[in-house]
Amino acid sequence: MSKFEKEFEDFFNEKKLKFIKNDRLNKGTPDFSFKVGKSTLVLFLHGCYWHGHNCKEWKLNNINLSKQAVTMRNDIEVRRYFLKKEGFFYLRCWECEFNKSKDYYLNKIYNIIINF
Repeated sequence: MSKFEKEFEDFFNEKKLKFIKNDRLNKGTPDFSFKVGKSTLVLFLHGCYWHGHNCKEWKLNNINLSKQAVTMRNDIEVRRYFLKKEGFFYLRCWECEFNKSKDYYLNKIYNIIINF
């Protein structure tokens, strides 16, 4: 588990939210999923390097570009799947954005979950 994931898990536990971690029953194995009635909210935490986010934190290089390209294609497929699937709500958080403003992102996602 990365520090990035651990921070979310600790926050969700502190807020007493019920979640499934690394939910293998859903496509793409969301880092966290939250069941509300018949609906499910899935949260994917994307580390910028492995998921190919060409941000200031990481510059893509040719050495791992093939691994990143596969991951990026899978991410697109999973995102499209959840955006089209009825009863699901898809959320993604990039590590670089989270690191810039942790409290903002934790509370933003928390508010989405409790109002879902």
